Amino acid sequence: MNANDIIYPALIICGFAAVAILVVMTATGWLFRVTDGRLRRCPNCKRKGSGYITKTDTVESNSHMDFSGRTPLRITNEAFEDHYECEHCGHTWVIPFQRTRREKRKLQQR
Repeated sequence: MNANDIIYPALIICGFAAVAILVVMTATGWLFRVTDGRLRRCPNCKRKGSGYITKTDTVESNSHMDFSGRTPLRITNEAFEDHYECEHCGHTWVIPFQRTRREKRKLQQR
């Protein structure tokens, strides 16, 4: 058995893996750019990516403990409003969003 019988197939496999990683990274970057442009589109002048966050307000925040699983969880539900302003026409608008956080907690010993 020759060393070339092992090296060349290994190089071909590594080359395909490198190309696959490059394609995935490029597609992810493109998808992020397209999605970000659509999320920040001004509803007045319809330009993509022209809105910038001027402030974020917390509308509601509550938390509770969930003891139903093996490990107790603190579940925090938060509602926010992002205030945007268009850099081209000066239009302002609000986009609400919600976030839920789950944090593991240890049981306290008595």
